[in-house]
Amino acid sequence: MKKLFLSISLLLLGITLISAQTPLQFTQVFKTLEFVNPAFSAFEGSLSGKMLYRSQWAGMDGGPKTMGFTGYSPLNNYKLGIGIQGVNVSSGNHNLTNLAATFNVDLQVNETDYLAFGLQAGGEYSFFNKDKF
Repeated sequence: MKKLFLSISLLLLGITLISAQTPLQFTQVFKTLEFVNPAFSAFEGSLSGKMLYRSQWAGMDGGPKTMGFTGYSPLNNYKLGIGIQGVNVSSGNHNLTNLAATFNVDLQVNETDYLAFGLQAGGEYSFFNKDKF
């Protein structure tokens, strides 16, 4: 029993953060909905890719910068889709990099309506530069 409790405790200590959606800042949200919701890629309907770059406080050293890319490809007559997504956010002494794979399903409810489901799984690397303090 003690070994089971110790194993579960160590596992829970290793998990630092699990979240459903990462709150990123974008200025053109309607053009980059794939970054907010992976199910939105199903509406593209064809092979697609997007890139974005956002620089706030231009000209100031350490100002917030967001860079990202997303790629999507439908499979099986546009009912299934896979994609890849990467985002890098830097602000002052903090740098965050996220890389994820996306999967979505597009279901036709009736003649005119569709229902899309999306799943995203990936990893995130966060780095603090102590030299910039």
